[in-house]
Amino acid sequence: MMQPYRPLLWAAPSAAARAVAHHCPQAARAALDRAGEICRGEYVFADHWEMEHAPDPVRFTGPVDWEHSPNGDPEWVYALNRHTIFVNLGKAWRLTGEPRYRDTFLALLDDWLTRVPHTAASEQTAWRALEAGLRAENWLRALGLFSGEIPAALLDRARESLLHHGEYLCTAHGPFQQLSNWGAIQDHGLFLLGVWAGRSDWQQLALGRLTENLHNAVLPDGTHWEQSPMYHCEVLHAVADTLLVARRAGIPVPAELEEKTHALATALAAWVMPGRTILPQSDSDVIDAGDLLAQGALLFGDPVLAAAARGPCWRKPSGTLAPMPPKSWRRWKPAGPKHPPRRCPTAATTCCGQAGTPRTPACTCIPAPWGAATATRTCCTWTFTATARGSWWTGAGAPMWKAPCAGR
Repeated sequence: MMQPYRPLLWAAPSAAARAVAHHCPQAARAALDRAGEICRGEYVFADHWEMEHAPDPVRFTGPVDWEHSPNGDPEWVYALNRHTIFVNLGKAWRLTGEPRYRDTFLALLDDWLTRVPHTAASEQTAWRALEAGLRAENWLRALGLFSGEIPAALLDRARESLLHHGEYLCTAHGPFQQLSNWGAIQDHGLFLLGVWAGRSDWQQLALGRLTENLHNAVLPDGTHWEQSPMYHCEVLHAVADTLLVARRAGIPVPAELEEKTHALATALAAWVMPGRTILPQSDSDVIDAGDLLAQGALLFGDPVLAAAARGPCWRKPSGTLAPMPPKSWRRWKPAGPKHPPRRCPTAATTCCGQAGTPRTPACTCIPAPWGAATATRTCCTWTFTATARGSWWTGAGAPMWKAPCAGR
C-alpha cells in the first residue's frame, strides 16, 4: 500500500507564490524566465544557487537526451538530472496558472521515468548518488507545487521512483559521505523522503548520518572543512532545511546537529563580502547569501544573522520573525568621517584561542562570532571598518571576521 503523499513539507504553495510575487518580484521573474525557456525546449542552468552555471541555451528539437552532454562536459548532464527545471515550472504554474507550465512538467516527468532507469551505468550520469539526493528535494517541491494537477497513474509512478530513490540513498553511503558535502546533500534528500513516506527508519538514519558528517566536517569556528564558500552554503542549505522540515513534522533532532548548523550560519555571516556575496574561490561563484542568512535567523532566533541578512527579521514589520538586536547593537553606526570605528573595551580578549591572553602585536587572534556573549574579541592592533554594505578588518595578520568594535 503506497504511503500518502504529503505536499506540505514546506509552505503552502499558493501562499508562498503570493508572498514571492509581492516581496521578491525579481525571484518570481527569474523563475518565469527559466520556465519559459523550458517550455520552448531550451535549457539554461542559471538559478540563484546553481552548482554548475551553464548560461548558453541548449535546445532539444525532439525528446530530451537525459544522459548526453551537448558540450562534452559531464557536469551539464548532472545539472539536467537534478531537475531544478521541475521546480521552476512549478513556481511558474503557481505564479500564473498558465497550463503550458503544468503540461511541460507532466511530459518531462513521464519521459524521464520512462527513459532513465537506474542501472550501474547510469550511476555515473543521471543516477549519481549526489543527483539522487538533490532530485529527491526537487521532486518533492515540484509535486507540492503541482499538487492536484498530476494524473493518478503518473503520480503513482513518481511515488514508486521516490521510494526507490530512498532505498538507493540508504545504500549509497561510505567513508567519503561521512565527511564530504555529498553526504550532507544525500542525507538531506533521504530525510525528506523519510518524512514524506512516513519512514521513521529513513528519518533516523539520515539524522544520524548528518550529525556524523557535521561532527567531522565543521571546524570549531563554524567553517566547513572543504574551504569552499559554495560547498559551505550547499551543506548549510541541506542541514537548515532538514531542521525546518523536522520542526514542522515534530521530529526531534540531535543537539549537535542544531549546534553545527548554527555555527555554519554564523561563519557565513562573518565571511560574506559587501552585498552579502560569498567569495568566488574554490569552485564557488559570487552569490548573494542573504537567503541562507535569513533562514538561519528564523531558525535560531538570532539577531546577528538577521542583521547580516538585512531582511524582514531586522525590520520586524509585524509579528515576531526573530528578536531585534539589543539596543547596544542598534546604536552601532557604519564607519566613516562621521562615525569612526569604536574602540575595543579594555576587558580580556580572546587571543590565540585562550581568553585573557595579553594583547600583543604578534598575537594571532580568532575572534568570537559577532554577537557572542563577550564584548571583546580581537587583538587591539587591528582596525575594524564597517560600511552600510559590509565590514572588514585591516592590519597585519587580521582575520576575515566581522565584529562590532575596532582594535586600538
